[in-house]
Amino acid sequence: MTTTTARGATGPRHRNEIVLVGEISLAPRERLLTSGEEVVTFRLDVARDDDSGTARDSFECTVHSTRLRRSAAAWQKGDALEVSGAVRRRFYRVGAASRPFVVVDVERARRLSSRSLTRRQMHG
Repeated sequence: MTTTTARGATGPRHRNEIVLVGEISLAPRERLLTSGEEVVTFRLDVARDDDSGTARDSFECTVHSTRLRRSAAAWQKGDALEVSGAVRRRFYRVGAASRPFVVVDVERARRLSSRSLTRRQMHG
């Protein structure tokens, strides 16, 4: 697909979309950014598609929307999620220097299974 840019040049349409399905490895926590914005952050582990079966990639995820933050607050370590959003490069300060890091800004998410619900069903 090609589009015309603001400068009139024709080229491929840029997209920044990601969909991940994995398991929460670091429980969601509410944070207040230096900008004053409230977010929920968590880590999502996604199994790699390789023969080892044990290799995983970890993604730092950030939730900005109020509605989704409320849902995310109920998620727990071990819950399986499907998330979609965009990959963002952010920076944090270390003394006089700044360091880049990459996060997934989550726009949509749904819990596929809950470790705590499964445990309650087994012992209920």
